[in-house]
Amino acid sequence: MKKHPTQDASDDLDESNDFEDLAEDAEVEDELGAGSLGARPAITWQLWPALRTRVSRSTLRLLARRLRRAARRVGVALEDLSGITVSVVDDAEIQRLNAAHMGKDKPTDVLSFPGRPPGVDGDELAAMGVPLGDIVLSWDAVQRQSAARMPTHA
Repeated sequence: MKKHPTQDASDDLDESNDFEDLAEDAEVEDELGAGSLGARPAITWQLWPALRTRVSRSTLRLLARRLRRAARRVGVALEDLSGITVSVVDDAEIQRLNAAHMGKDKPTDVLSFPGRPPGVDGDELAAMGVPLGDIVLSWDAVQRQSAARMPTHA
């Protein structure tokens, strides 16, 4: 993950170097059109090594589409998404991060580490190149939540 001047929370991830960085991989780049923006802002994806065989590139593209859709719904400008790093980890890693940064020694589904606030309050920081922030997603939680939503057939 990138280090941000206003963010120390991702330091553990920076030092570990355990991620496969997929930021420059055209196959992983999301495919949701940017409309009037022209080129799509790229979201940086990092994949925990143990998940490389479990998370497909097409799944990451679907996650990127959902991220863009959610950002639009809450008023985050699409150009701000280029300052987001999404790390996909397992339960053990997200539990470690949750304990270290939130004081909760248990796994969770997602952690976010803001680099700057969205909107007008963060415009000055954005002009200085400070990214919006980082998201850590537990793949194990994604699978559990997905299975819980699937209808059971009797």
